[in-house]
Amino acid sequence: MLCLDTRVLCKHEVIFTTCGLTLSSSTGMIRLSLRRRVRAFPPPKSSPEFFGTEIEFVSVYDCRTNFLKQQMNGARPSSDGAAPIATHDTIAIARSQVTLVPRQDGDAEFLYRVYASTRAEEVAQTGWPMEMQEQFLRMQFNAQTSAYAMQTPTAEHSIIHVHGEPAGRMILERTTTELHLVDIALLPEYRNLGVGSLLMGDLLAEAEQSDRKIHLYVERFNPALQWYERMGFVAVTEGPIYLEMYWRPQRIATSEDKQ
Repeated sequence: MLCLDTRVLCKHEVIFTTCGLTLSSSTGMIRLSLRRRVRAFPPPKSSPEFFGTEIEFVSVYDCRTNFLKQQMNGARPSSDGAAPIATHDTIAIARSQVTLVPRQDGDAEFLYRVYASTRAEEVAQTGWPMEMQEQFLRMQFNAQTSAYAMQTPTAEHSIIHVHGEPAGRMILERTTTELHLVDIALLPEYRNLGVGSLLMGDLLAEAEQSDRKIHLYVERFNPALQWYERMGFVAVTEGPIYLEMYWRPQRIATSEDKQ
């Protein structure tokens, strides 16, 4: 067996890729497997590595019958990022119909639904039974909740309401110098209505008036990336999966550009 094992040690996790090639002279079988560790929950504020569950691509070739069998076990990297929201600028809803309500203790199950909706397509591709998919999603939701509580203890957690109905969540951390958009996500039926654009417009106005930057992380594969760029966000650091982005008010941008 020939095996190539590449490991990257991160602050909280080991990210690895293992490629194995096995030839069996007795059965005439050639087995090629590739294992990767992919994202399990969004990155820490100060350490934008990615986390993950194991994914395995397997190809088995029978030299005697010329039969090739391929399968995939595990989960692929997700494109949901921190914000499955509107990916265009069309506003199909009035601002007065979108409100933010502080999170309550009884909102946990709704927040799980929002989180699960952002990972459903990804996890479905694992082929796991529905019970196992839910167990995985709940485990990841609990891990994300704990990570956010530890990394951004002063953040404001809000339930996004549309027409008075809970539609999503937003987590925002305010400091003296920036607005850190930790997470924003909507249930599928409320996406692409312009809800995200309305909320982002409020943040841009607040940041402009208070001379604060807006800070966020987004996955490279997230369709919302182009939307952020159109809003004026600029990538300042680039990791293998996540981009760290900032939006700067005009006065700060002009001052920093002169330095």
